[in-house]
Amino acid sequence: MMPVFPKEWEDVPSCSDFRNEKMRHVCQMLKNWIPDYDSRGDFVRVLLGLLGAVSSDEMTEEVEALGYRPLEEGIGWHELDMLGQTIDAIRDRTDVNQLLKTLIPTVIELQDRERRR
Repeated sequence: MMPVFPKEWEDVPSCSDFRNEKMRHVCQMLKNWIPDYDSRGDFVRVLLGLLGAVSSDEMTEEVEALGYRPLEEGIGWHELDMLGQTIDAIRDRTDVNQLLKTLIPTVIELQDRERRR
């Protein structure tokens, strides 16, 4: 069954339409992997939530029309860049555990400060 795209979309872009090779690769990777996931699973929900948070208003509406909620609280280009850098830097579970042990006290301090307000 062919997907139904919004009528106002004249042409649905393809991965080859991206200007840089890295985006073409990422696009193709995602197009190949997404069909293997449950559409309500965490991967698709988080991916569309993040992308919807920094997209144009038109695309945010399309994400919402599919039933996904763009992340709203404090997610912008800088935060997306920090997430990308974090994911790029992680090599294994040891890195994840060490990063969490380092960051959790900072988050606890933030929560304490917010409770005192």
